[in-house]
Amino acid sequence: MRLWYRDRVLKMLLALLAGTLTFSFALLRRITNDFVPNLGVTIAGFLVAISLLLFLIFLDRFLHRLRPVAVAMLVAGYAHRSFERYTAALAAAPDVFSGTFETGGEQPTLVIRSAGPGAIQALDIRGLAVWAREHECLVVICHQVGDFVPAGAKLIETYGVTGSDARAEAGWAR
Repeated sequence: MRLWYRDRVLKMLLALLAGTLTFSFALLRRITNDFVPNLGVTIAGFLVAISLLLFLIFLDRFLHRLRPVAVAMLVAGYAHRSFERYTAALAAAPDVFSGTFETGGEQPTLVIRSAGPGAIQALDIRGLAVWAREHECLVVICHQVGDFVPAGAKLIETYGVTGSDARAEAGWAR
């Protein structure tokens, strides 16, 4: 779907078609038994021809972008940019850890579990870092963005929080 709704040629085509349709209907109101606006009809025909040409360009682009190799290349580009932003955000937040964490026998002081099954779509790394600094603890993210987690799975563990107070748990419900 992203191939369609982010395509600038499609947006131009739809705008041109809507404009041509609006212009043509406005022009139809001016036609009477003894008057036909020749210039308006010529402009409407010109707009229809341009719309048809733009549609053919869009169709050609879209059919080439639907090839499996082209789709894989676009998806890989989106994933690469998303991963770079995610790792840059993690590097900027030293109080948030993502990966395999060796506890050394220490038990987490607070465990946040998923309320239902689903895929993780985003993480607020800056928000987690601020929360970790306020509570003087280490936040460990148990799953990565894109992972599917079942109901009740551990999402986040904290180490260093004094007790599992209700105010801390309520802060995660945002």
